[in-house]
Amino acid sequence: MKAVKGKLREEGSAREGWNPHIGITEMATLTDEVKHEIVTALASFCGYAETARHIRACFGITVDRFQVRTYDPTNWAYSAGEKWRAIFDQARKAFLQQVADIPIAHGAYRLKQLQSLLDEATQAGNIRLAMKILERAAIEAGSIPAHELRYRACQSPAAEERRTHMRPLVHQTSSAFGSR
Repeated sequence: MKAVKGKLREEGSAREGWNPHIGITEMATLTDEVKHEIVTALASFCGYAETARHIRACFGITVDRFQVRTYDPTNWAYSAGEKWRAIFDQARKAFLQQVADIPIAHGAYRLKQLQSLLDEATQAGNIRLAMKILERAAIEAGSIPAHELRYRACQSPAAEERRTHMRPLVHQTSSAFGSR
């Protein structure tokens, strides 16, 4: 145990490197392997604190989030050099390509899935679910902005106004189900 400003703390605690006289931490010395891991994590849109925790878990090195940010070329405090900027750009491009390969990231895939769900809801006779799916599909297709739906929900029209507004939608949906 060691006394620091009237408090006891264990050696090797998370604040290792803390200088009580000037109130800042000394930056950890990092190997190229650790720097590479920091840069690739940042390229994958991980936050500074999250990256610092990851480095602590993987390598057992305490890295301050302020030190992590010096490896982020999108930050004003970047000071790692061109070598790490090139690695960052390459890792970011690879990450974005991986996201593009995920089907759910594409609107056409989401609309196709909504269509199959609508078909199932229609066959099951679940009108309420079908209406929700149609509304979601309209949002996906860009016919109705999502913020407009929230605005509509905040307004509370009278019951008659709601019925008047819903009649055409119910008629369209019920015609899709066929007469029952």
